[in-house]
Amino acid sequence: MFNTNSLAPPLAPNLAAELSQVSIEIDKIKEDFVSLCVKYQIVIVEGAGGLFVPLKGTSFLLPDLIKEFNLPVIIVARPDLGTINHTVLTVRCAKQLGLKIKGIIYNGFDINNLTLSEKTNPEIIEKMTNIPTLGKIPKGKDIDIDTCQIGNTLELIKNNVDFDLLLNNT
Repeated sequence: MFNTNSLAPPLAPNLAAELSQVSIEIDKIKEDFVSLCVKYQIVIVEGAGGLFVPLKGTSFLLPDLIKEFNLPVIIVARPDLGTINHTVLTVRCAKQLGLKIKGIIYNGFDINNLTLSEKTNPEIIEKMTNIPTLGKIPKGKDIDIDTCQIGNTLELIKNNVDFDLLLNNT
């Protein structure tokens, strides 16, 4: 795990940086990204809260970074009530912005108590958007950011994401 900027307040990056008296430098992020791409075959860039989250000021948003780095998008959505609207809006917006969407991963299923919406939402969204479901991840142990202990998160991802579809979906 690598962070060019690690900000403590759980806020949009531009505001967290301002409150932490830190400047988010896009050129530094790009430099770090390029060095990681040289070192690793696959580099995953995690967004922060959705497409329209401001990264620097209020004019440099997440889609600007995605375009700058020519990244495909994996949408991570919640599985429960309300996700159809939220996820379909995100997909349509991403498409309108010209972003390439690899697929959708649904995160946070309570596998012992699935609601009807959790059971049906991924299929409905896939039919509405023509974007494949890459995975359905059940709730797991919390990630401890301070110690970088990720509990069983990696195991949950390995066991619940279709990596063949992810890597071969063009």
